[in-house]
Amino acid sequence: MRTSSGIRIPSASSACIQSPAIRSFAHAALRDVADAPTPAPPADTVLAASLPNGADQSESMVAAGWRRTGEVEYAADLAEWADARPLIAAAMNAAIAPLAPYFDGATSAAAAAALDPARVATFSTLMERWCGTIHPEWYTSAADELGLLTDPEPAPGR
Repeated sequence: MRTSSGIRIPSASSACIQSPAIRSFAHAALRDVADAPTPAPPADTVLAASLPNGADQSESMVAAGWRRTGEVEYAADLAEWADARPLIAAAMNAAIAPLAPYFDGATSAAAAAALDPARVATFSTLMERWCGTIHPEWYTSAADELGLLTDPEPAPGR
């Protein structure tokens, strides 16, 4: 078997694969990597996002360049793939927005140790709820994934 650039690949089913053959293939592949064609990034792409809290996040999503396409759905047209990064960051920030009031942002062990234990327990409860739930791949209407509408001040373990 050979690659598209003509490099011979040892057959995996062959009983005669020896480590020199593998080393030779790896050496040739790395040696020729500079000559490999660079894949072109996609152009004229449409990103799509749906967020269970998308209705509440419309202002931040639209400000970042998304357009609303449904109750909780958004789309963004990309002329170049490089334009995707800030859009994706905005969608990720919007998705975790319901957790923001409970996140204290500790960035070190010392800062974490100084946090209010009740807030840490509440945040842990919310994360356990979210992680313990099967979520749809796409939302078309608002959803209360964290249970904050029915239990706005969750106690640890609830």
